[in-house]
Amino acid sequence: MSRPLVDIRLDAVFLLPATWTDEPPRVVVLLDEGGKAAALDSADAEVARSSGCALLAPDLRGTGESFAANIGGRLIGTAAFFITQKLAVAFGPANATPAQAAHAIAYTAAGVALVVTLVGLIASFFLPQPPHQDAEH
Repeated sequence: MSRPLVDIRLDAVFLLPATWTDEPPRVVVLLDEGGKAAALDSADAEVARSSGCALLAPDLRGTGESFAANIGGRLIGTAAFFITQKLAVAFGPANATPAQAAHAIAYTAAGVALVVTLVGLIASFFLPQPPHQDAEH
């Protein structure tokens, strides 16, 4: 039996027409393999906007910004898993029972997560500060 998919985020842009009457505007859904940016740059988007329609342009799964986040997360996660496994084998008990191996992997995964968090925290101190703005602006 398959599990229902929950907590799936859909990155999209929703543009309302500049003006409309008491009637809600028609909504045109624009789908493009290049993601929402490509969909909004299309001729169809221009025609719909000039007709007073609202536009909904989502990133299809595996395209646009969702592709970058998905692939980046998978690459980092795969690297972290590889490092965790290698460290658990190197520093875990020899001839471990399945329970001992599971504990070694769990503790190693926690250690890898802690190191990644600390590296991110330390690196954040080297980010440039935003420009100072006066309270008058």
